[in-house]
Amino acid sequence: MRPALRRLALLGALLLPTALAQGAAAPPPPAERAGDTPLFPLGALEAGARGYALTTGANNRPERLEVEVIALQYDLGTAFPLVLVETSGPLVERAGGIAAGMSGSPVYLPYGGEDALLGAIGFTFPDGSGGLGLVTPIGAMRQAEAPEARPAAFGPPFDPRAAAPVRTPLLLEGLSGRAARLLGPLLAAQGLPATLQVPTRLQVQGRAGAPPHADADAAFEPAPGGAVSVQLVRGDLTVAAVGTLTLVEGGRFWAFGHPLLNQGEVSFALAPAYVTAVVPNRTLPFKLADSGRRVLGAVTQDRPAALSGTLGEAPQFVPVTLTLQRGEAQASAHLEVTALEALFAPLLATASLQLLDDFLAETRGGTAELAWEIALRGGRTLRLLAQTTDPADIALVTAALAAEPLALLAENPFRAPGLGRVALHVALERDARVAEIADVVLEDAVVPAGGSVGVNVRLQPFRQDPVVQRLSVPLPEALAGEVELTVRGGLSPLEADDAGAPPLSFEEFLAGLERSVQARELVVEAFVGGELQLLTRQLLPHLVSGSVTRSVTVEGPADAADPAADTETDPETGGPLPPADDTPPPEEPPLDDPPLTPPPEARP
Repeated sequence: MRPALRRLALLGALLLPTALAQGAAAPPPPAERAGDTPLFPLGALEAGARGYALTTGANNRPERLEVEVIALQYDLGTAFPLVLVETSGPLVERAGGIAAGMSGSPVYLPYGGEDALLGAIGFTFPDGSGGLGLVTPIGAMRQAEAPEARPAAFGPPFDPRAAAPVRTPLLLEGLSGRAARLLGPLLAAQGLPATLQVPTRLQVQGRAGAPPHADADAAFEPAPGGAVSVQLVRGDLTVAAVGTLTLVEGGRFWAFGHPLLNQGEVSFALAPAYVTAVVPNRTLPFKLADSGRRVLGAVTQDRPAALSGTLGEAPQFVPVTLTLQRGEAQASAHLEVTALEALFAPLLATASLQLLDDFLAETRGGTAELAWEIALRGGRTLRLLAQTTDPADIALVTAALAAEPLALLAENPFRAPGLGRVALHVALERDARVAEIADVVLEDAVVPAGGSVGVNVRLQPFRQDPVVQRLSVPLPEALAGEVELTVRGGLSPLEADDAGAPPLSFEEFLAGLERSVQARELVVEAFVGGELQLLTRQLLPHLVSGSVTRSVTVEGPADAADPAADTETDPETGGPLPPADDTPPPEEPPLDDPPLTPPPEARP
């Protein structure tokens, strides 16, 4: 038994109880080529075939791994076959196995007198399996394999539940671990088959603060086995994933051998990566790397078998400017963020939290006012204002609020917003500038229809003397009878059932965003014709919380009946009947019955 097969047999957790019969050998098909690179045909693959893989090791040195083929299997939860291999060599021995960051490392086998590309290391067994890994065939990566080209499986079957995509180091240059926790959507398994899901596919490397690589960037040439950085945020902060190039064909490239986020059509930036070390670990060895600044091209596809894109193409990123101010102190950051809608909001929240933490240099409460300017495709610009407060961590709640309008734009059901530019200004205060509604008193209990009612609102600011705010509330003509007026502060949101009719168009949606009640506003609302209507709003110095309902009686024209509605028709002539005679009948003479209550003089 070959050493690799003997070792695999000892890993009982990786093996299924049954084995598939080895398929009959087929004549090896001729090798196809991708540019100058011969592609190894799966029909020629057999157990025991030996070759090598290329990757990048410590100090950015090219490294070669020895590879032995063990099995080819289908129906593993992917739409493509996978090749089980065992890797060996000094790098694998030093690291303790296949390291995070090796995904995409090209695997070559001899064929027709040449080294032909089999595919890329894409999956591994993270539970102490050392050099065992799964190769994604190059045909699947290029989405070029013919459906009928299905060579017979061979070798011992393995349990795909024990395998996972080779984890991808996520570089967070300028980001702390606290800010990285907001990247939950990026760190969770998204869209992978159930058999290949793992809780965290990206191996987070903490704050990097990478040295400049200007000279290396200028000299970097994309080549198979080279380390690359797939950037989602670039500029004063960087969020990027590190992997390995598998194939460069003309102006196209393929990498990773598995998805990054499985988002399909995307636009990420491809940049050089520089491996500084490979950290040994029996469970999960990983590469430490820095991300370059030069844009090599755009990643345009994030598919189950690979990332792919075009060299020399500019990615679609949105310029973002973040500005913070507290008193006389100011700080700003300039970023470019991928335009992918599903990712923009969490990435903006992450960048905002990091800048806020750096600016405040403490975790404490306070108040923040945010002003957005969001340029959309077609020349439309949204200008929004909002405020928030928190007694313990103003940076965290402000970062969450910073992303909220972008999340709403991404979720709107009408059309893609087409972000062009985002500018966000945040003004911070140390004090909790908040007031609560303590009482509401109406100046009149009865008012005429179409008139107005005076509303006096007693506010209790935090650790300050109470104040009274008077509002003059106009009443719509349609209101009549007993009407409930709700007085609330902007910090107290509406119940979902009271939110009113949803927008019917993209313009209505945008107008709704611009009319959103600010936390510094005091508003009065009432139901008119079955729909909640905002009657008046007043901007105050404090952020206002609380909600109080008071009743007022509306009298006047709205109470009068419609004469036309009461007109009856004569069934014989079809004309209106004469009005009813409202003259009261003559009074009847009084009865001679004795009174029910005896007169006072008759009482005992």
